[in-house]
Amino acid sequence: MPRYIWHILSLKPYVMMSWGIDPDSVDEGENYLEFHVQGFLHTGNVRITYIEGADLFQVCLYDDSGNLKDQTDDVYLDNLVDVIDMKVENDLSGDYEGKVINHLIAC
Repeated sequence: MPRYIWHILSLKPYVMMSWGIDPDSVDEGENYLEFHVQGFLHTGNVRITYIEGADLFQVCLYDDSGNLKDQTDDVYLDNLVDVIDMKVENDLSGDYEGKVINHLIAC
């Protein structure tokens, strides 16, 4: 299942790459894939769990201390990348490119 989840994410490689995934942080379980990201909106771990009976996914975000920050249930396969992207990198609520440029200038 972790390889299947990774395959779904890799169908949109540029989106996935924007999350700043640390390849050394990848953790695989029987029904989940977890990795550390350094996104514009979220820095910490993302855990994607496959819910077998429902054929859906659950996406959980954890901060660097392991505290649950956000949980999204009932995510369909075709929305998985977009749901993660809205939580980690691009909230779609405004001028994303402008926000990123302003953030980079401030650093």
